[in-house]
Amino acid sequence: LGAGWAGDPATFERLETLRYLGFLHAGSVVLVNNQQIVPLPVGVGRAVYPLDIEARLQATGVRARFVEGHAIALAAGNAKAVNAVILGALSSIMSFPPALWEEALRHQIPSRLLDLNLRAFALGRETQEAPRVR
Repeated sequence: LGAGWAGDPATFERLETLRYLGFLHAGSVVLVNNQQIVPLPVGVGRAVYPLDIEARLQATGVRARFVEGHAIALAAGNAKAVNAVILGALSSIMSFPPALWEEALRHQIPSRLLDLNLRAFALGRETQEAPRVR
């Protein structure tokens, strides 16, 4: 895979976005879970977590949509539903109808967790209906 191949990806943590920056192109829209997970080198003092992630994205022409995935998952009922929140937000920038995403969730999620994940998906989608691109 070469530079600029990615269209509109999603990342599950702020720093992860920088790891994939070389695969994005000017005009790409990247969905970013606005969560900071401290990697081991930062945690032990061997590296510094970058504070300029948004500026780096803007400098390359990449448009970022930040989603408060953890908070939204908690509002849905469980912090572990972050993946469904991100899928919901991602669904708003892709051309597949929400019903197809929901059908896929129904096929993949155990029944005891389905309502939670469908709620998280819907809340994630709602966050992007009035997008804030930075």
